[in-house]
Amino acid sequence: MRAVFLLLLLAVSTAASSTDQRSPAQWVEALRSQDYKERERASAALAALGGGAREEVRAALKSDDPEVRHRARELWPRLRWLVVPGADDDVSAFVEAAQAQQVKIDDLRPFVKKHGATALRLIDLLRQETAHPNDFHEPLRAFFEEVPAEEIARVVRGVPQLLALLADVPENGLGAKADAARAAVYHTLGDDRLALSTAREGWLRDRKQNLFEQALAAARGGGVFDDAAHTLRARLAESDNADRTCRELVFHLDLAGALERKEEAVEILEAPRRADIATADAGVIFDLLAVMVRLKLKPRVAELLADVKEPLPLYIRSLVQPDRAEARRDWEAALALIDALPAEKQEERLFALTELMERCTDPRRTHLWEKILAMEPKGSVWDTNACLRLGPLYEGLGETTRAVEIYERALDFSTPGQAAIFLITDPKTGEVKGGDVKEWLRNKIAELKAKAE
Repeated sequence: MRAVFLLLLLAVSTAASSTDQRSPAQWVEALRSQDYKERERASAALAALGGGAREEVRAALKSDDPEVRHRARELWPRLRWLVVPGADDDVSAFVEAAQAQQVKIDDLRPFVKKHGATALRLIDLLRQETAHPNDFHEPLRAFFEEVPAEEIARVVRGVPQLLALLADVPENGLGAKADAARAAVYHTLGDDRLALSTAREGWLRDRKQNLFEQALAAARGGGVFDDAAHTLRARLAESDNADRTCRELVFHLDLAGALERKEEAVEILEAPRRADIATADAGVIFDLLAVMVRLKLKPRVAELLADVKEPLPLYIRSLVQPDRAEARRDWEAALALIDALPAEKQEERLFALTELMERCTDPRRTHLWEKILAMEPKGSVWDTNACLRLGPLYEGLGETTRAVEIYERALDFSTPGQAAIFLITDPKTGEVKGGDVKEWLRNKIAELKAKAE
């Protein structure tokens, strides 16, 4: 019955709106009329006004006049969703399709692309109306990935409800691109402290350059870096989480370097009291080494790693030891610790060490990749991936025949019953992904053989 009523209203709406240009508030008042036809014209006009009459109809739901309340309730199911200016038809179509389960809330990206920042009003309303607010993280991700920060800032400025929605994200964020966009919005709004905090948390999760760039833009604001550094030092003094502490050091030292604030970098470096940096993930320790070298703080690395007893941190310390004999002792100690491990663990740890050596193009890594290939059992996942690292090394040395042998060996390892998991490093992003690269290997082998002919 309600659908029929609305269709009848829409059927006469054009005539009503073309002959009488009353405001939404005036049309709501006309719902009180003693004239039945006047009340019908008012309902039709309000339906035709769509989102333009939404707020007046919502207020009419609480009218002291039973007739006004009745007609407002008839109109409200359609008007309630029309919060995006100029998008009434698209909003209605999407809501109807969602209610009919023809689309999911996650499918809002096309709507966002078309209507830009104003789409946030619909996302916010849909989120309020659902029993599962977390379902809206994907639409929010689409929103931040598709809409420029300046446009978002124009829409949310001065609207507390929409500003709150910017911060209503899962603990693990919305992804690097969306989190960088959120930081850019805060920066555009002039809240550089929140921009820096948002970018920092995103970087600590995803380690993407766009997040660091947003953090840097925010940190250039007056006093922002000083405040952040002060808070950081207090936080690091209490933290006993070695990985988190090390990542925070990498981020803030890099930020201090970009801002040419080396003195503050030294103070930050001295802040940790409880966390044992030497027990952090070796890859993060290596990142810390890299940023400290850039800041010409290389001697401090050996101090941080003074008590290390694990192979990878020992290797890292060997890179910064000023005394060659000490460096060699650290290197040999790292290898000895791996050799002392149970056989089933040796290959895995040696692989981790050699991967770390790849990051600094240590020439000794070729020997260790070959050592992995010589270890038992043959055809392990570590063997396969060692081949994928060795092949390019031999190509770079111009040893095409040896490179082909290595690639053919990797192809053999991927036969049924043997390891077929490959850890492929994307040369553009640095991301490591799993996959089956048999076709890639065949093409590479054919390419190298053709060059050798």
